[in-house]
Amino acid sequence: MAAQRDSSGLSVLVNILYLSYRIPQAVQKTVNSILFFFLAFFAVAIGLYAFGYYFTNFPFLQTKGNLPLETYWSVAFYIHVGSGGTALAIGWLQFWKKFRLKNINRHRLIGKIYVTAILVFASTSGQFLAWYANEGFPAHLGFACLSLAWFYSTLKAYLAIRHNDIFDHRRWMTRSYAITFAAVTLRIWFPLFQFALGFSSREAYIAVSWFCWVPNLLFVEWFLLNKIKPSL
Repeated sequence: MAAQRDSSGLSVLVNILYLSYRIPQAVQKTVNSILFFFLAFFAVAIGLYAFGYYFTNFPFLQTKGNLPLETYWSVAFYIHVGSGGTALAIGWLQFWKKFRLKNINRHRLIGKIYVTAILVFASTSGQFLAWYANEGFPAHLGFACLSLAWFYSTLKAYLAIRHNDIFDHRRWMTRSYAITFAAVTLRIWFPLFQFALGFSSREAYIAVSWFCWVPNLLFVEWFLLNKIKPSL
């Protein structure tokens, strides 16, 4: 039972895009390792990319009109990209079993940084910024719900470990990181909607305000319910 619980969080993450699991164990292990590598790669890449906003005037800021000139918006925005980028770039390490077992103190330190980054900074600033999102109320609501789910799942993960409930801690941390990973999936869905499916820029933006995180959670819940446990 302990081994089963230990593998559940990583099992969910590496199988988010991996729906066929009834295959030979050796093949499954290889595929899972490849998927986990790409998850880590994109998490670190997009996490570091977020810090580019501190040094470069990316085109996104040009779509915000005069908001970047407003102190209240700028403070919230730079808090959000810095803390969210940090959580994304380091969070995947928590699901790497070998790292966790060999570096338990570092695992705990990373966990504290991750939880603080989200609960104190990223989700709260994200909630504020959501109501200034482009394309009106549907997008406002999508990103606001994302921030609420992000805060709630991370808080539940924190409270679970405070009560020494490792099993629930890993399940809730998996949900939390699935939402954190919205920073990556947003950048996948937006061009897919706009260029592959022919959505207008406005339609695509509204769609990704929901699709960047809801499918992530649905996949996670499906795998948690079905207790998929690949070996890594």
